[in-house]
Amino acid sequence: MVELAGVDAGRTVTVAVGEDVTVRLPQNGSTGYVWQVADLDGPASVVDDRVDLPGASAPGAGGERRLTVRADAPGTVRLRAVHVQPWQPDTSVTDEYEITLTVR
Repeated sequence: MVELAGVDAGRTVTVAVGEDVTVRLPQNGSTGYVWQVADLDGPASVVDDRVDLPGASAPGAGGERRLTVRADAPGTVRLRAVHVQPWQPDTSVTDEYEITLTVR
């Protein structure tokens, strides 16, 4: 498994067919903004999408969005996620994250 974070935005990563890639992005849902997959182009599928919260956190404390995609076949995959208020998806994007996977 490959693990990536916000600092890896824009990278191209080579993975094997069947390999999982997990992207970890900071998220504080109490602000109304969440990370969502906007585009997943190519031979891959989302196999996990969850929020991990710190153990004994204070109300309103931030957490981490974990998006895991699996490389399903050889080819090029583009994953783009947006930081957005889900009820205003066209006007509330505050950040974007994109990576490219080369699946061999």
